Amino acid sequence: MVGAGIGGLATGWELARRGHDVTILERSSSAFTGSSGSNAGILRSVVESEVLCELAARGARALIEPDPELAERSLVDPVGVLLIANEDAGAETLERMGAAARAAGTLYEIVDPTTALRALPHVGTPAKFALWSDREGTIDLDRLRDGLLAAIARRSGRLVFAANVASIETQDGAVRGVHLDRGPMIAADAVVLATGGWADGFARAAGSPLHFEARRRHAAIARPEGAGPDGVGAVVDPSWPVVWNHGDNFYSRPARGGLLVCNCDSTAVDPDGYDLDAAALESLGRAMQRHLRPPFDRAPLDPWCGVRTFAADGEFALGPDPLVAGLYWTAGLGGHGITCGLAAAAVVADAIEGRAETAFASLSPMRFSPTRS
Repeated sequence: MVGAGIGGLATGWELARRGHDVTILERSSSAFTGSSGSNAGILRSVVESEVLCELAARGARALIEPDPELAERSLVDPVGVLLIANEDAGAETLERMGAAARAAGTLYEIVDPTTALRALPHVGTPAKFALWSDREGTIDLDRLRDGLLAAIARRSGRLVFAANVASIETQDGAVRGVHLDRGPMIAADAVVLATGGWADGFARAAGSPLHFEARRRHAAIARPEGAGPDGVGAVVDPSWPVVWNHGDNFYSRPARGGLLVCNCDSTAVDPDGYDLDAAALESLGRAMQRHLRPPFDRAPLDPWCGVRTFAADGEFALGPDPLVAGLYWTAGLGGHGITCGLAAAAVVADAIEGRAETAFASLSPMRFSPTRS
Protein backbone atom coordinates (compact mmCIF):
# COMPACT_ATOMS: atom_id res chain seq x y z
CA MET A 1 0.00 0.00 0.00
CA VAL A 2 1.48 3.35 -1.05
CA GLY A 3 0.07 6.32 0.86
CA ALA A 4 -1.25 6.79 4.41
CA GLY A 5 -4.15 9.13 3.83
CA ILE A 6 -7.74 7.99 4.22
CA GLY A 7 -7.54 5.80 1.10
CA GLY A 8 -4.35 4.03 2.15
CA LEU A 9 -5.18 3.53 5.82
CA ALA A 10 -8.77 2.44 5.20
CA THR A 11 -7.80 -0.02 2.47
CA GLY A 12 -4.84 -1.26 4.49
CA TRP A 13 -7.08 -1.96 7.48
CA GLU A 14 -9.73 -3.64 5.32
CA LEU A 15 -7.15 -5.96 3.76
CA ALA A 16 -5.43 -6.68 7.08
CA ARG A 17 -8.63 -7.72 8.78
CA ARG A 18 -9.36 -10.04 5.86
CA GLY A 19 -6.10 -11.80 6.61
CA HIS A 20 -3.78 -10.21 4.06
CA ASP A 21 -0.17 -9.32 4.84
CA VAL A 22 -0.15 -5.52 4.56
CA THR A 23 2.67 -2.98 4.49
CA ILE A 24 1.80 0.71 4.16
CA LEU A 25 4.51 3.03 2.84
CA GLU A 26 4.19 6.77 3.47
CA ARG A 27 6.75 9.31 2.36
CA SER A 28 5.85 11.78 5.13
CA SER A 29 6.65 11.32 8.80
CA SER A 30 3.01 10.77 9.81
CA ALA A 31 -0.40 9.81 8.44
CA PHE A 32 -3.09 12.15 7.06
CA THR A 33 -0.55 14.81 6.06
CA GLY A 34 -2.01 15.48 2.60
CA SER A 35 -5.61 16.09 1.57
CA SER A 36 -6.90 13.84 4.35
CA GLY A 37 -5.52 16.26 6.92
CA SER A 38 -6.40 19.55 5.22
CA ASN A 39 -10.07 18.98 4.43
CA ALA A 40 -13.16 20.34 6.18
CA GLY A 41 -14.15 17.07 7.86
CA ILE A 42 -17.75 17.17 6.65
CA LEU A 43 -19.96 14.11 6.31
CA ARG A 44 -22.30 14.80 3.38
CA SER A 45 -23.68 11.76 1.60
CA VAL A 46 -25.81 13.61 -0.97
CA VAL A 47 -23.46 13.58 -3.96
CA GLU A 48 -23.56 13.92 -7.71
CA SER A 49 -24.29 10.42 -9.05
CA GLU A 50 -26.33 7.40 -8.01
CA VAL A 51 -23.29 5.14 -7.74
CA LEU A 52 -21.48 7.65 -5.53
CA CYS A 53 -24.63 8.09 -3.44
CA GLU A 54 -24.55 4.36 -2.71
CA LEU A 55 -20.85 4.47 -1.84
CA ALA A 56 -21.31 7.60 0.29
CA ALA A 57 -24.26 6.06 2.14
CA ARG A 58 -22.13 3.04 3.05
CA GLY A 59 -19.27 5.29 4.07
CA ALA A 60 -21.59 7.38 6.23
CA ARG A 61 -22.92 4.32 8.04
CA ALA A 62 -19.36 3.13 8.70
CA LEU A 63 -18.53 6.50 10.31
CA ILE A 64 -21.76 6.96 12.26
CA GLU A 65 -21.81 3.39 13.59
CA PRO A 66 -18.16 2.34 13.30
CA ASP A 67 -16.77 -1.14 13.68
CA PRO A 68 -15.73 -1.49 17.36
CA GLU A 69 -12.21 -2.24 16.18
CA LEU A 70 -12.07 1.24 14.68
CA ALA A 71 -13.84 3.31 17.34
CA GLU A 72 -15.92 2.78 20.47
CA ARG A 73 -18.46 5.44 19.51
CA SER A 74 -19.57 7.43 16.50
CA LEU A 75 -16.91 9.35 14.60
CA VAL A 76 -19.51 11.94 13.60
CA ASP A 77 -20.83 14.93 15.53
CA PRO A 78 -24.43 15.04 14.20
CA VAL A 79 -24.81 18.82 14.09
CA GLY A 80 -26.79 18.27 10.90
CA VAL A 81 -26.29 19.12 7.25
CA LEU A 82 -28.53 21.62 5.45
CA LEU A 83 -28.25 21.63 1.66
CA ILE A 84 -29.86 24.59 -0.09
CA ALA A 85 -30.42 25.80 -3.63
CA ASN A 86 -31.47 29.32 -4.58
CA GLU A 87 -32.17 28.81 -8.29
CA ASP A 88 -34.80 26.66 -9.99
CA ALA A 89 -32.23 24.59 -11.90
CA GLY A 90 -30.18 24.02 -8.78
CA ALA A 91 -33.29 23.06 -6.84
CA GLU A 92 -34.20 20.43 -9.42
CA THR A 93 -30.69 18.98 -9.35
CA LEU A 94 -30.56 18.93 -5.57
CA GLU A 95 -33.98 17.28 -5.37
CA ARG A 96 -32.78 14.56 -7.76
CA MET A 97 -29.60 14.03 -5.74
CA GLY A 98 -31.63 13.82 -2.55
CA ALA A 99 -33.88 11.16 -4.06
CA ALA A 100 -30.83 9.09 -5.06
CA ALA A 101 -29.40 9.44 -1.56
CA ARG A 102 -32.65 8.33 0.07
CA ALA A 103 -32.79 5.34 -2.27
CA ALA A 104 -29.32 4.41 -0.98
CA GLY A 105 -30.58 4.58 2.60
CA THR A 106 -29.44 8.07 3.60
CA LEU A 107 -31.94 9.95 5.76
CA TYR A 108 -32.30 13.37 4.11
CA GLU A 109 -35.70 15.02 4.14
CA ILE A 110 -37.12 17.93 2.18
CA VAL A 111 -37.75 20.87 4.51
CA ASP A 112 -39.12 24.38 4.12
CA PRO A 113 -36.05 26.51 3.32
CA THR A 114 -37.40 29.70 4.87
CA THR A 115 -38.10 28.00 8.17
CA ALA A 116 -34.74 26.22 8.16
CA LEU A 117 -32.76 29.40 7.50
CA ARG A 118 -34.68 31.47 10.04
CA ALA A 119 -32.76 29.73 12.82
CA LEU A 120 -29.38 30.46 11.19
CA PRO A 121 -28.59 34.17 11.51
CA HIS A 122 -25.27 33.89 9.68
CA VAL A 123 -26.71 32.70 6.33
CA GLY A 124 -27.23 35.64 4.01
CA THR A 125 -28.79 34.08 0.93
CA PRO A 126 -32.43 32.99 0.50
CA ALA A 127 -33.23 29.51 -0.78
CA LYS A 128 -35.93 27.91 -2.91
CA PHE A 129 -35.25 24.33 -1.87
CA ALA A 130 -33.62 22.60 1.09
CA LEU A 131 -32.63 19.11 2.23
CA TRP A 132 -31.87 18.31 5.85
CA SER A 133 -30.18 15.46 7.71
CA ASP A 134 -29.92 15.38 11.49
CA ARG A 135 -27.59 12.33 11.44
CA GLU A 136 -24.73 13.81 9.45
CA GLY A 137 -22.41 16.67 10.32
CA THR A 138 -18.70 16.87 11.09
CA ILE A 139 -16.16 14.06 11.31
CA ASP A 140 -13.54 13.74 14.04
CA LEU A 141 -10.54 13.37 11.74
CA ASP A 142 -8.06 12.81 14.58
CA ARG A 143 -10.06 9.91 16.02
CA LEU A 144 -10.58 8.45 12.54
CA ARG A 145 -6.84 8.57 11.79
CA ASP A 146 -5.81 7.24 15.20
CA GLY A 147 -8.44 4.52 15.09
CA LEU A 148 -7.22 3.31 11.70
CA LEU A 149 -3.58 3.33 12.81
CA ALA A 150 -4.39 1.33 15.94
CA ALA A 151 -6.63 -1.13 14.08
CA ILE A 152 -3.94 -1.78 11.47
CA ALA A 153 -1.36 -2.37 14.19
CA ARG A 154 -3.66 -4.81 16.00
CA ARG A 155 -3.97 -6.75 12.75
CA SER A 156 -0.16 -6.89 12.46
CA GLY A 157 -0.10 -4.48 9.55
CA ARG A 158 3.15 -2.59 9.09
CA LEU A 159 3.42 1.15 8.62
CA VAL A 160 6.67 2.61 7.35
CA PHE A 161 6.98 6.39 7.42
CA ALA A 162 9.59 8.51 5.62
CA ALA A 163 9.47 5.81 2.94
CA ASN A 164 9.73 7.43 -0.48
CA VAL A 165 8.64 5.01 -3.22
CA ALA A 166 10.94 5.66 -6.17
CA SER A 167 9.48 3.13 -8.62
CA ILE A 168 7.21 0.14 -9.07
CA GLU A 169 8.94 -3.02 -10.25
CA THR A 170 7.11 -4.91 -12.99
CA GLN A 171 7.99 -7.93 -15.09
CA ASP A 172 6.04 -9.23 -18.08
CA GLY A 173 3.26 -6.74 -17.38
CA ALA A 174 2.80 -7.70 -13.73
CA VAL A 175 3.80 -6.13 -10.42
CA ARG A 176 6.72 -7.63 -8.52
CA GLY A 177 7.13 -4.99 -5.81
CA VAL A 178 8.30 -1.45 -5.12
CA HIS A 179 11.66 0.25 -4.83
CA LEU A 180 12.28 2.91 -2.23
CA ASP A 181 14.84 5.61 -2.85
CA ARG A 182 17.23 3.46 -0.85
CA GLY A 183 17.41 -0.19 0.12
CA PRO A 184 16.35 -3.39 -1.66
CA MET A 185 13.09 -3.95 -3.50
CA ILE A 186 10.06 -4.72 -1.32
CA ALA A 187 8.41 -7.72 -2.97
CA ALA A 188 4.61 -7.74 -3.26
CA ASP A 189 1.90 -9.76 -4.97
CA ALA A 190 -0.21 -6.61 -5.23
CA VAL A 191 0.49 -2.90 -4.94
CA VAL A 192 -2.31 -0.47 -4.11
CA LEU A 193 -1.71 3.16 -5.01
CA ALA A 194 -3.47 5.57 -2.66
CA THR A 195 -1.19 8.46 -3.48
CA GLY A 196 -3.64 11.38 -3.65
CA GLY A 197 -2.33 14.33 -5.61
CA TRP A 198 0.69 12.33 -6.77
CA ALA A 199 -1.41 9.65 -8.48
CA ASP A 200 -0.69 10.89 -11.99
CA GLY A 201 3.07 10.65 -11.55
CA PHE A 202 2.76 7.12 -10.23
CA ALA A 203 0.54 6.17 -13.16
CA ARG A 204 3.10 7.38 -15.69
CA ALA A 205 5.96 5.68 -13.87
CA ALA A 206 4.10 2.36 -13.75
CA GLY A 207 3.08 2.43 -17.41
CA SER A 208 -0.61 2.77 -16.54
CA PRO A 209 -3.03 4.49 -18.96
CA LEU A 210 -4.75 6.33 -16.10
CA HIS A 211 -4.46 10.10 -15.78
CA PHE A 212 -5.19 12.23 -12.73
CA GLU A 213 -5.21 15.93 -11.98
CA ALA A 214 -4.50 17.57 -8.62
CA ARG A 215 -6.63 20.67 -8.05
CA ARG A 216 -6.08 23.24 -5.34
CA ARG A 217 -8.90 24.29 -3.03
CA HIS A 218 -8.85 27.07 -0.43
CA ALA A 219 -10.61 27.37 2.90
CA ALA A 220 -10.54 29.98 5.64
CA ILE A 221 -12.21 31.15 8.82
CA ALA A 222 -14.98 33.76 8.91
CA ARG A 223 -14.95 35.20 12.39
CA PRO A 224 -17.41 37.78 13.75
CA GLU A 225 -15.98 41.28 13.78
CA GLY A 226 -14.18 41.97 17.02
CA ALA A 227 -13.68 38.33 17.95
CA GLY A 228 -10.16 37.15 18.63
CA PRO A 229 -8.54 33.91 17.42
CA ASP A 230 -9.78 32.18 20.58
CA GLY A 231 -13.36 33.03 19.64
CA VAL A 232 -13.90 35.49 22.50
CA GLY A 233 -16.80 37.74 21.57
CA ALA A 234 -17.97 35.36 18.87
CA VAL A 235 -21.64 34.87 18.11
CA VAL A 236 -21.11 31.52 16.42
CA ASP A 237 -23.09 28.70 17.96
CA PRO A 238 -20.95 25.53 17.72
CA SER A 239 -24.14 23.51 17.31
CA TRP A 240 -25.01 25.24 14.03
CA PRO A 241 -25.20 22.75 11.16
CA VAL A 242 -23.10 22.49 8.06
CA VAL A 243 -24.77 24.72 5.44
CA TRP A 244 -23.98 23.96 1.81
CA ASN A 245 -25.27 26.13 -1.03
CA HIS A 246 -25.44 23.66 -3.88
CA GLY A 247 -25.72 26.18 -6.71
CA ASP A 248 -22.72 28.26 -5.66
CA ASN A 249 -20.77 25.42 -4.01
CA PHE A 250 -20.20 27.54 -0.92
CA TYR A 251 -20.29 25.91 2.49
CA SER A 252 -19.76 26.83 6.11
CA ARG A 253 -19.48 25.02 9.43
CA PRO A 254 -18.55 26.18 12.94
CA ALA A 255 -14.82 25.90 13.66
CA ARG A 256 -12.10 27.75 15.59
CA GLY A 257 -14.45 30.27 17.16
CA GLY A 258 -15.88 31.22 13.77
CA LEU A 259 -17.05 29.56 10.59
CA LEU A 260 -14.91 27.42 8.34
CA VAL A 261 -15.82 28.61 4.84
CA CYS A 262 -15.01 27.39 1.34
CA ASN A 263 -16.29 28.16 -2.15
CA CYS A 264 -14.86 24.98 -3.70
CA ASP A 265 -12.39 26.67 -6.03
CA SER A 266 -10.60 24.21 -8.28
CA THR A 267 -7.35 25.00 -10.09
CA ALA A 268 -4.91 22.43 -11.48
CA VAL A 269 -1.59 22.54 -9.63
CA ASP A 270 1.66 20.65 -9.24
CA PRO A 271 1.19 18.69 -5.98
CA ASP A 272 4.80 19.42 -5.08
CA GLY A 273 4.64 23.15 -5.74
CA TYR A 274 1.51 25.05 -4.78
CA ASP A 275 0.65 27.71 -2.23
CA LEU A 276 -2.10 30.15 -1.32
CA ASP A 277 -3.35 32.13 -4.31
CA ALA A 278 -4.29 35.78 -3.81
CA ALA A 279 -6.92 35.81 -6.56
CA ALA A 280 -8.60 32.71 -5.15
CA LEU A 281 -8.72 34.28 -1.69
CA GLU A 282 -10.28 37.43 -3.16
CA SER A 283 -12.91 35.23 -4.79
CA LEU A 284 -13.54 33.52 -1.46
CA GLY A 285 -13.93 36.93 0.18
CA ARG A 286 -16.56 37.93 -2.39
CA ALA A 287 -18.38 34.65 -1.81
CA MET A 288 -18.39 35.37 1.93
CA GLN A 289 -20.01 38.74 1.23
CA ARG A 290 -22.76 37.05 -0.79
CA HIS A 291 -23.44 34.21 1.61
CA LEU A 292 -22.74 35.53 5.11
CA ARG A 293 -24.46 38.28 7.05
CA PRO A 294 -22.75 40.77 9.34
CA PRO A 295 -21.10 40.78 11.85
CA PHE A 296 -18.79 38.34 10.11
CA ASP A 297 -15.50 39.61 8.74
CA ARG A 298 -15.47 40.51 5.07
CA ALA A 299 -12.05 38.97 4.49
CA PRO A 300 -11.02 35.34 4.94
CA LEU A 301 -8.85 34.78 8.01
CA ASP A 302 -6.22 32.10 8.63
CA PRO A 303 -6.54 30.68 5.09
CA TRP A 304 -5.08 27.39 3.96
CA CYS A 305 -5.23 25.22 0.87
CA GLY A 306 -4.99 21.58 -0.11
CA VAL A 307 -5.49 19.46 -3.19
CA ARG A 308 -8.33 17.28 -4.41
CA THR A 309 -7.49 14.69 -7.05
CA PHE A 310 -9.66 13.73 -10.01
CA ALA A 311 -9.45 11.05 -12.68
CA ALA A 312 -9.83 12.11 -16.30
CA ASP A 313 -13.62 11.61 -16.23
CA GLY A 314 -14.10 12.98 -12.71
CA GLU A 315 -15.14 9.64 -11.21
CA PHE A 316 -13.36 7.55 -8.58
CA ALA A 317 -10.77 4.98 -9.63
CA LEU A 318 -11.24 1.92 -7.40
CA GLY A 319 -9.79 -1.43 -8.37
CA PRO A 320 -7.36 -3.02 -10.82
CA ASP A 321 -5.22 -1.22 -13.33
CA PRO A 322 -6.23 -2.10 -16.92
CA LEU A 323 -2.66 -2.82 -18.08
CA VAL A 324 -0.48 -3.71 -15.09
CA ALA A 325 -1.51 -6.94 -13.38
CA GLY A 326 -1.36 -6.75 -9.60
CA LEU A 327 -1.57 -2.95 -9.54
CA TYR A 328 -4.66 -1.49 -7.87
CA TRP A 329 -5.96 2.02 -7.35
CA THR A 330 -7.86 3.93 -4.71
CA ALA A 331 -7.55 7.34 -6.27
CA GLY A 332 -9.42 10.28 -7.76
CA LEU A 333 -11.65 10.64 -4.70
CA GLY A 334 -12.11 14.36 -5.32
CA GLY A 335 -13.76 16.04 -2.35
CA HIS A 336 -15.45 12.86 -1.10
CA GLY A 337 -12.55 10.83 0.27
CA ILE A 338 -13.34 11.19 3.97
CA THR A 339 -17.05 10.43 3.51
CA CYS A 340 -16.50 7.50 1.15
CA GLY A 341 -13.09 6.23 2.26
CA LEU A 342 -14.16 3.30 4.45
CA ALA A 343 -16.65 2.07 1.84
CA ALA A 344 -14.18 2.56 -1.02
CA ALA A 345 -11.69 0.39 0.87
CA ALA A 346 -14.10 -2.55 0.75
CA VAL A 347 -14.55 -2.08 -3.01
CA VAL A 348 -10.79 -2.23 -3.60
CA ALA A 349 -10.34 -5.20 -1.25
CA ASP A 350 -13.11 -7.08 -3.06
CA ALA A 351 -11.36 -6.42 -6.38
CA ILE A 352 -8.07 -7.76 -5.04
CA GLU A 353 -9.87 -10.91 -3.90
CA GLY A 354 -11.49 -11.33 -7.31
CA ARG A 355 -15.08 -10.68 -6.26
CA ALA A 356 -15.76 -7.11 -7.31
CA GLU A 357 -19.30 -5.89 -6.68
CA THR A 358 -21.14 -5.07 -9.90
CA ALA A 359 -22.80 -2.03 -8.30
CA PHE A 360 -19.47 -0.21 -8.49
CA ALA A 361 -18.25 -1.50 -11.86
CA SER A 362 -18.43 2.02 -13.30
CA LEU A 363 -15.72 3.11 -10.84
CA SER A 364 -13.26 0.44 -11.93
CA PRO A 365 -10.08 1.70 -13.61
CA MET A 366 -10.75 -0.93 -16.29
CA ARG A 367 -12.89 1.71 -18.00
CA PHE A 368 -9.63 3.37 -19.07
CA SER A 369 -8.33 0.31 -20.91
CA PRO A 370 -6.85 1.33 -24.29
CA THR A 371 -8.55 -1.67 -25.89
CA ARG A 372 -12.01 -0.90 -24.54
CA SER A 373 -14.41 0.16 -27.25
